[in-house]
Amino acid sequence: MFEIDLYLDVKSPHSYLMMKPALHLEKDYSCKVNFKPYDLSYVDINVTTDHDPENPVRKPKDKTQDRRARMYYTVARVYAKAMGLKLRGPEILLSAEKANMGIAWALKYEKSANYLTEIYSAGWPNGWRDYDMTNTDNLKATLISSGLKPEQVEGFQEYVENDGPRDLQRFKKEAEETGAVGVPHLAFDYKDRKVGMFGREHLGLIRHTMQQLGLARSSKVNWEVSHYWFAE
Repeated sequence: MFEIDLYLDVKSPHSYLMMKPALHLEKDYSCKVNFKPYDLSYVDINVTTDHDPENPVRKPKDKTQDRRARMYYTVARVYAKAMGLKLRGPEILLSAEKANMGIAWALKYEKSANYLTEIYSAGWPNGWRDYDMTNTDNLKATLISSGLKPEQVEGFQEYVENDGPRDLQRFKKEAEETGAVGVPHLAFDYKDRKVGMFGREHLGLIRHTMQQLGLARSSKVNWEVSHYWFAE
């Protein structure tokens, strides 16, 4: 089966915008999308010069970095509104390590897409003011609402404290082997080799590739799409 690895970060608004068109890949084509975590660094993407979880305020180096950081959220808000999605900018720099470990945990049970849908719906419409993604009890409740059984989340707290951080590093290394520089990051087979690409604008290429392979689920499927994706 044609597989697409999609790396997302819970704290990224652009990852949130990727969910619906990514889910449509499986709806339109005989393929499997593997939703995986990529724990993004605010410092690496020049949103701030420092990220202290105990004092999560943005510290831009200069006006240029401040402008870039504001544009990061402005673009997301504009697209969210155009796509019929609710997105509110957070008041603080978010810490998503535990929430991203939730993606890895849900992936073990093939529920990572459900988990992302649930946690994004709980957080981005209110800018994460009503949902604390650093609270493991909240994350366990979200895992259950994503379709996991209560006994399947019993070990999540221990996972967060032990294997979770190592798994995040493993997924990050895996993504960076295909050139990851941010999220959303897509990795898929293209012309006999594995390629990685950053951003929603490459969905058309992936759809066209699957169309050429005869993977469309019906003759009505059109591979041509924009990353300006309308919610239905």
